[in-house]
Amino acid sequence: MILTTFVSPAVALACGLLITALALAASWLAFIYGGFLFDPLAPIVSGSITHFAATAFRFLVIDRERREVRLAFGHYLSPSLLYRIEHTQGALRLGGDDRELTVMFVDVRNFTEISERLTPAAVVGFLNTFLDALSRHVITNEGTLDKFIGDSIMAFWNAPVDVSDHPGKAIHAALAMRETLARLNAEDAFGFGPTQTVGIGIGIHTGLACVGNMGAETHFNYSAVGDTVNVAARIESACKEVCFDILVSASTADLAPQYALLEAGALALKGKSTRTRTFAVVGDENVAKSAEFVDLKHEHGQLIEALSSRSPATREILRAAKTKGVGLPVDPAEFYRRISRRGDHFLKQPTPRRVLTDGERLP
Repeated sequence: MILTTFVSPAVALACGLLITALALAASWLAFIYGGFLFDPLAPIVSGSITHFAATAFRFLVIDRERREVRLAFGHYLSPSLLYRIEHTQGALRLGGDDRELTVMFVDVRNFTEISERLTPAAVVGFLNTFLDALSRHVITNEGTLDKFIGDSIMAFWNAPVDVSDHPGKAIHAALAMRETLARLNAEDAFGFGPTQTVGIGIGIHTGLACVGNMGAETHFNYSAVGDTVNVAARIESACKEVCFDILVSASTADLAPQYALLEAGALALKGKSTRTRTFAVVGDENVAKSAEFVDLKHEHGQLIEALSSRSPATREILRAAKTKGVGLPVDPAEFYRRISRRGDHFLKQPTPRRVLTDGERLP
């Protein structure tokens, strides 16, 4: 009974068989050498009945919750997180829980144009290859796959159980996605030919959100909602405006300063009353320590100061910054070409909008 309670049924059965063999051997030896007759049948039968009854109870009652958790989250969580949920009492509280999350959105660039040239079956094949390759990095970095929204991926970290350094793991997953997509394009894994490559935009934000089972009573999904989720989605959309593939919010950047980050400006995200500071993710910790990035970051800091003060030297500093990205994992040339048009994103105090009076016209 004790073994069946604390160890697996297979181990308990093996120990039970060993005890049965010892009981039979002891009974036989006691009769041969001591003339004592001990009948081992009753304890063997009672022990076997107890074992199988306890095993059945454990399978039907105790392990049922673990099977339900594994069935519900087996496709969304890494094995290490599943193990922690199964063996931590009260680790999974369903129905809504406010937690600090790091939320990620991934989207294919120009998907409408791509799907227009493909048959429906080819679109499905493309999406399966794309989503399978990139979503693996969420699982390996202890993230939770929320859902696939057409050509997009939504994922979050730090739920349903605590994940240490969840902003850093989200950024690490994004960098791995960048590398994987570059490899798929180089191998022409999508079958588009060498002239057609697939691009992505990734937005990451850290903040408070509500996570739990949401939906109808008969059909629900484990998901997260709140302003944090909306901001992450808007940051992903802003990748097009900034011309960079990975953007994170200031709250995420502050919690992961070890990565190679460049300030991308305070963006006016759709539906937000205040601007959101963003940072472009150039590379990992090794890139952040490289001489190329240190030189670029110094030049970038001077550019930000020039843009914020509308300095006449902005063009010269911008021209110098464009030449500093050689040797980095991502070429920031397009990022800097677009940054000159976004001077308002770097102003310390944006110019307030003036309301026109009656009869007044725009100059």
